[in-house]
Amino acid sequence: MGELKDVAVALAISLVLAGVVYGIDYMVFQSGSGAYVEKYTATLYPNGTLVEEYTYRITADGKYSMLYRVWDSPLVRGSMNEPHVELLNITVPDGCVAYVKDTHGLVWASNSEYASQIEKRAGRNEVGCYNPSRFPAGTYVVRYVFRLHPPLKYDGERYLLNLYLLGASHLIHRSVHIRVVGNGSLENLYVYPPDMAVKEDADGYVVEGSLSRDIPLRLILLYRDSAMEAYTSSVDEDLVDSARRDAEIDGLIYSVAAWSYRAAKYCVILFPAVLIAVYLIYGREKSYYVPDELPTPPYREKPWLVHYIFHRMSLGFGVDGFYATLLDMHQRGLIEIMEVTKETMRIRFVKPWKAEDEYERNIVKVLLKWSSGGVFDLDEVRQKLIEAYQSKDKDRWMEIQKDFDMLLSPPSHMLQKVLREYIWDLWGVVKFGILASVILILVQTSILFTAFYLKSFTLFGILAASFMFIQFGLLLRGGGSVFGRWRGDHYREKLQWDAFRRFLKRCAKHGDLSHNTLSEEYLPYAVALGVGVEVAEKMKKAGISVLPISDMYGITRIWYSISYSYVTSAGGGVGGVGGFGGGGAGAR
Repeated sequence: MGELKDVAVALAISLVLAGVVYGIDYMVFQSGSGAYVEKYTATLYPNGTLVEEYTYRITADGKYSMLYRVWDSPLVRGSMNEPHVELLNITVPDGCVAYVKDTHGLVWASNSEYASQIEKRAGRNEVGCYNPSRFPAGTYVVRYVFRLHPPLKYDGERYLLNLYLLGASHLIHRSVHIRVVGNGSLENLYVYPPDMAVKEDADGYVVEGSLSRDIPLRLILLYRDSAMEAYTSSVDEDLVDSARRDAEIDGLIYSVAAWSYRAAKYCVILFPAVLIAVYLIYGREKSYYVPDELPTPPYREKPWLVHYIFHRMSLGFGVDGFYATLLDMHQRGLIEIMEVTKETMRIRFVKPWKAEDEYERNIVKVLLKWSSGGVFDLDEVRQKLIEAYQSKDKDRWMEIQKDFDMLLSPPSHMLQKVLREYIWDLWGVVKFGILASVILILVQTSILFTAFYLKSFTLFGILAASFMFIQFGLLLRGGGSVFGRWRGDHYREKLQWDAFRRFLKRCAKHGDLSHNTLSEEYLPYAVALGVGVEVAEKMKKAGISVLPISDMYGITRIWYSISYSYVTSAGGGVGGVGGFGGGGAGAR
């Protein structure tokens, strides 16, 4: 039941996470949350005239009263002495009030009765239509005619216009169709985002595609000559190379953001189905009958092996394995743990040559190296650490650290060999998934800070990648039950050690312990299985003489606090910036 429970928990949580990601993706990038632009058409003429037509689709009945188009650049109905957008005409659906609130905050409305209401609700540089009784669900077409008076860069041969038709805040645009009329003056055109289709025709270019929420729509245009009433500044740089380089950088950032988001999204959504398939093909174990509790250790395995293989296999080796091995060596007479307090540990060597495996031999080697008079005193090692810290002797400190690391875990090749003997696994896939999710989070976070205008991808990308991390992390909880299979009858051993651990926990919490219930020989296994402190405390209350296990863990905390002190004392796009235009379609 333990295996099925692990799989069921992982599957249930994964389904919830997949549902959340799908729901957010649908609401933000597909449904439009009540309103979206079904079709956007625009025509840009050489003299700067821009004709836009928005076909709005409202699905939330009675929710919205304003359909608008806002600009990031100044919007006026006349002229001004700086780059600006001039409104020439607006056509709105029957029964609606056309309005504009210019860059100075002045409001014009086709029906002045509603001017004060529009003034309170509209933002500056906004033009649109107002329905006092709110829009029923349906389709609405709004047409604008603007004259652009943009800033142009000029290198002596060509003019460059960096135009944002839509900025970083707008509705979903299901269909986009833009025609750029060149009349022989337009030399080249670069489009952002890069997944828009660009076709050249006799009069210029046609741009088609769709646009997710809040993704900028940018045109970089190179003209041989300009018929626009614009504001021109001379530059020394080559505008051709500059425009191409600008477009390539923006396109790369967008592609990375979009593909990393989609990778995380599809991984999260498909994960439950893959989880079930992998479990059925690779992870399902044989059925064994094992009692719920076992009152004795099922096998006389090495405590560190029990700790790593049968308790923490998917989580890696922990300090419990080291302390369990020390206790086992103490009980076998290889060493004598003379004293254990919250501040030190003293060990005497009795028969160190009887160490049976590489890990035990490493423990003996390190303890002998830092001992004096046949006794290892952790307080003396700590003093050596402090001296190395005070004298800034990094080599000495690193030597002590390296040796202590040998104490806390068997060599990696030894762990891998043992793991291969017990488990046939696909843990490489799990580790790759966890690593990939971390990389996706870092990529999306870095893009968020460098290109905030891509926040719709990056914020949800970070969320999706975090869910992906959780999903793969859930597989670690199962100890190999999903992405691995125990070799031979080792799964039965796993179940038996689990049953023995439940017995120890119950005894430690509720049992009336005596010498007949628990033996001191069980203590290394209790430590290896992560219940050593509780069992030791209960054994003390029952009158059984045992070492103070809780104090042993205090020693590790002392070591890490000293090590950390030494380490801390010994020790940081072109796209959305600039341009003309921006803004986009919205509904409120």
